[in-house]
Amino acid sequence: APYPVAVSGFDLQSMEGKILTRGSMARAARASATFPLLFQPVGWIHEPINATSQSITDQEMFTLIDGGLADMAGIAALDSLKPKQPTGERIVNLKVGPFYFGPPGPTEIDNCAEIVSISIQNLPQCGPFAMEMGPVAVSAAYDAMVASLDLPLYVTEFKSNDDSEGEGEEQMTRMHYELHIDASKFWKD
Repeated sequence: APYPVAVSGFDLQSMEGKILTRGSMARAARASATFPLLFQPVGWIHEPINATSQSITDQEMFTLIDGGLADMAGIAALDSLKPKQPTGERIVNLKVGPFYFGPPGPTEIDNCAEIVSISIQNLPQCGPFAMEMGPVAVSAAYDAMVASLDLPLYVTEFKSNDDSEGEGEEQMTRMHYELHIDASKFWKD
């Protein structure tokens, strides 16, 4: 992929959170959105980065469900994308629903210059007794995102010292952009 992507999943075999950075990101997103007992878990074969053989023993096999079980705010996934050294890179965090404890910002993710947090709120609730609302929620999310392309972002500026530099060095300016999208006007009860 031209842009790095990280998705949180929860592995039922190891009972641990997993960060998916390679493979089908559509399948990874499907795994991350698999609510326990509502949707079937997603099988995932994770190949090591420097795999020299294709034998099944060189691969990890996961059975994945909703990544929010171990990474509710998505911090672990975002943290896996952060650069090793301070750069001008931007990280985008997209969340369906509100950020319950505030969106993760530059204070939680070191070495990135900018974080863009986008929250899509007030979508129709889907569940075992409201499966018909799934397509309505997808359509409302799409329409709300398109309508929000020209909305201004809420901006917070942070100054922080880079730990890799000596004392008295210049502080790194980091920006946090937030966009909270209300999708309630894009669907009807």
